[in-house]
Amino acid sequence: MQVVSSPRRFLIAGVAVVMAALIAVVTWWAIGRGKMAAMFAAGPICIAFLAVVVVRALRTRVEWDADGGRYHGLVRTRAWSWSEVRFVGRQSTYAFGSTGSTPELTLRGGRHLVLVGLSDPRHPDAEDAAIGRLRAAADAYKATHPSAAEQLVAMLTDEPAPAASDQEKTD
Repeated sequence: MQVVSSPRRFLIAGVAVVMAALIAVVTWWAIGRGKMAAMFAAGPICIAFLAVVVVRALRTRVEWDADGGRYHGLVRTRAWSWSEVRFVGRQSTYAFGSTGSTPELTLRGGRHLVLVGLSDPRHPDAEDAAIGRLRAAADAYKATHPSAAEQLVAMLTDEPAPAASDQEKTD
């Protein structure tokens, strides 16, 4: 199994930790002064949310093997098999916080899986290498597992079986 993750996950986790610390200080100050009753509930909820963001950010990665892969993202985890993949490449539109394109998988049915876990604007060569490894895995799967359409074409283009001779017909 191959695993790739972006160093950006540390940046996201760091920002979330700083925000949680800031909210904790404000909550502590507000509770100590009796100033903001809403901070009794809002502060701990925000801190819990940011703790989840930190954990999810640190676990963001893309892992794959010969059968398919799994993307562990900041928001959700998605799995795919190589038979579902139509295209491995870069997103054609600008994505938030990127250099203009983000690695993605286009699956059958038109679904796009944007792999932010591979995205590293400071090291586009590393992104290209990871995309190349994903493409190689998809191509290797497709070479050994032809689609139903490819199997049908191969079956229809094969030479027809030789016709039985007249003597075999009479037996």
